[in-house]
Amino acid sequence: MVSRHFDERSLIAGTIRDIEGSIDRLEADRQELDTELDDKRRRLQVWRSRLAEIDRRSDGGDKGARRRKGENRQIIVTLLEAHPERGMTMAKVASATGLPWSSVRATFKRNTETFIERDGIWYLQERHAANGRAEDSTTQK
Repeated sequence: MVSRHFDERSLIAGTIRDIEGSIDRLEADRQELDTELDDKRRRLQVWRSRLAEIDRRSDGGDKGARRRKGENRQIIVTLLEAHPERGMTMAKVASATGLPWSSVRATFKRNTETFIERDGIWYLQERHAANGRAEDSTTQK
């Protein structure tokens, strides 16, 4: 009788371990998928902004047309979120977003609570500090 109890217990314990392992793998897969979805949504937002910019220019609306308040900031935040570990130069941000260089510069300078510059590379404040690259916020330019 002891052998039957031991076999049944071993079988159940093994099944529990298998199910727990499957749950761990599925949770890891779900986390990867959530991260990928977030990245895709950010990229989609950048591409939609770029398309809207092209449409504005082709409609002749580029002359004197202004973006809504905060739109440049959001475009740049979205772009930098896609490259948190590297950051980007102003020129690369301008090139990637289609924003004029002067607008990129003005956006960085007006939003020091959002962006931080280190050796000519711009990062998001929270990402920058989280990656251990910021000594303190007084090193901003």
